[in-house]
Amino acid sequence: MLQWFEKRSEEGNKGTDKQIPKEYLIKIYQRYQEMIEQVHPDFIRINNNIPNLEHMFRTLFIHEMNTNFEEYNEEKIYRLQEYWDYYSEPKLKEIPTKSYTVFVPFTIQNQVVKILTVQRLNVTIYPNQFETIGGSIEETDEGIFEAAKRECKEETSYEPEDKRMQLILNHQYLSNNKNGTQLFVKRIHEYIQVKKRIQIYTFLYYVYPKEYNKFINNEPDKASTRKWMTLSEAKHELFTPTIHYYKEEIFNKYIPAYWEEFTRKGSVCTKSKFCKEEMIYRPLDNK
Repeated sequence: MLQWFEKRSEEGNKGTDKQIPKEYLIKIYQRYQEMIEQVHPDFIRINNNIPNLEHMFRTLFIHEMNTNFEEYNEEKIYRLQEYWDYYSEPKLKEIPTKSYTVFVPFTIQNQVVKILTVQRLNVTIYPNQFETIGGSIEETDEGIFEAAKRECKEETSYEPEDKRMQLILNHQYLSNNKNGTQLFVKRIHEYIQVKKRIQIYTFLYYVYPKEYNKFINNEPDKASTRKWMTLSEAKHELFTPTIHYYKEEIFNKYIPAYWEEFTRKGSVCTKSKFCKEEMIYRPLDNK
């Protein structure tokens, strides 16, 4: 928005705005930043250059549409069991599964928790939305942990240690297209429309301060420079769905549990104490 104000002050609207001092427009913007927190504390910043608004709207609203039903169970939020019940499973048994990993590096600076983020550029899927690290599980990967490590090394050149990796979430959803961006919504879509079952494994990983500069951006044509972000910062940014739906849960639930265990033992269990067994060891069929 500040860039927009600066552009207006330079170019003007039919010559009129050129008469408004640039410093005055900047003051308006600063006042806006102060007031938006009061007027709408849960505001989300939207990049006005997003080329595909459809992906943005899915991120913001589809999750809520799936949860606003009488049968909704909070413990099944956006997860496999919410859809693949005894009624729907026979209709979906021939649908192939595509699996992904999401890797969330975090650190603690001056007693403040931060996660390592990056903003996607004008790519085809979820353009200009923030994410962490991740990608699809390949047939050559020897399990979900190795897949997450491979993606991290490919994207940042950093190779994670096994003892600091912890699986915190295994959420699943149905998609009406093959790349997983057209989410199935109950009572709006029919099961016959489903093309893929999407399964996503999310990992936490603590990063020591001395390791910060080891995370580089190996894909500058696809993503911006990586930056550490607090929860108060992250809650105002539009992330890809995997992080967007769970960011407060990651900060307020999973990271404190991880940190308590890590400071006590110097390592963490491969699975968070909040992860249910049946949510993790589902076969990765039909990759």
